[in-house]
Amino acid sequence: MKIPRPFALPHLVRNFDSDPRVISKKLIESAKRIPPFNYLKVDAIVQDFMKGNFSLTQLRSGLVNSAPEKWQHIFSELADPLHQAFSNVRPKFIVPVQRQALAIPGGVTVPFNPGFVYANEGEEKLIIPHRLYWRTAAFRESQLTLFFSLAKELLVEDDNVADAELQLLTMSANTSGRRVLRIHKDRDFSLLGSKKLNDALETYRTGYELACEEAHRLPEKHPEPKQEKTNNLDLFN
Repeated sequence: MKIPRPFALPHLVRNFDSDPRVISKKLIESAKRIPPFNYLKVDAIVQDFMKGNFSLTQLRSGLVNSAPEKWQHIFSELADPLHQAFSNVRPKFIVPVQRQALAIPGGVTVPFNPGFVYANEGEEKLIIPHRLYWRTAAFRESQLTLFFSLAKELLVEDDNVADAELQLLTMSANTSGRRVLRIHKDRDFSLLGSKKLNDALETYRTGYELACEEAHRLPEKHPEPKQEKTNNLDLFN
């Protein structure tokens, strides 16, 4: 088994813990259940929705049509929270934000794609609405603080968006299974200083190295035959 490097900054935050042994365990579990799809096409649909102010029905149709048939019901769930988040937005522009990369001790590089920045008609305020479409694993308070601290540290390198408001939009399911929109804003968190950030990255590096060592000792697992149905959809979100 091979432990993949973090796909993106939110994945690092999702697996972070103050105990590197817990990080190691999370990384090994993640490596065992690589998702069979991704949400990359959703970003383009969100921008089209913001520009065209489509109806909820049109938004849902676009999301469903962008997904493999087996997973269309999961994409359909995103329509309500996305409509709630952007139906009242009237952008005068939407511009892609430059991708950044976070360097972790030990040579691991973690990409961060902020997405896009926009400003509403008649307003000068810049907003970066970074979105997470995961159905499970909503961030704890400490993880939100870490995310905003690391993300803002990277964004200040880009003069075009250094002063923009960074938002994190999560859409995880509640206890009844319904997706719930939560909008977190950078100004609501006390950002960590350089020393605490460096300590956090060092902790992550230790956990990552422990996971790689453990993975080498695990037996190779041969892929199981594909099944048409599964009752464990949460594993893929």
